[in-house]
Amino acid sequence: MKKILLTLAIAFVWCLSYAQTETTYVNEQGLPFDGLYHYYNANEQLVYTAEVEGGILNGTITYYDTAGRVDQVGHYASGQKAGRWEQYNDNGLLVGEAFYVNGAKHGIWSIWDDNGVKRYHMVYDRGEKVDVWKVFDEHQALVSEKNYSRK
Repeated sequence: MKKILLTLAIAFVWCLSYAQTETTYVNEQGLPFDGLYHYYNANEQLVYTAEVEGGILNGTITYYDTAGRVDQVGHYASGQKAGRWEQYNDNGLLVGEAFYVNGAKHGIWSIWDDNGVKRYHMVYDRGEKVDVWKVFDEHQALVSEKNYSRK
């Protein structure tokens, strides 16, 4: 169970750390795209939809798993991650929540297991680890913590 949760935590942080800000979206005429962009993989499965303005991500982006279920929902402002990002499991239960400001990790990040029990509590301040990070067991008892407070 610990390996599954650690894998989930690593996957959540990795997925939310992946940025698409270097992509410029264009229409069939090669001009900057405006509107809701749909990206499909080689198997013609929908991978994500994204609001795009002037060729740049600006608004909501929704990622889908291979079964077509919502996997992750986030937001961009002028090409940078912004606001709340959510990660969902196969049953549609929220299992991860993160926040960004101007593309930097900011605020409280939380990870829950598939039973809805909070397992990780992390805090960022403009991209830097801060405050006390906590790991909980399946009964939400504190297992470990690490203090990242500035001195």
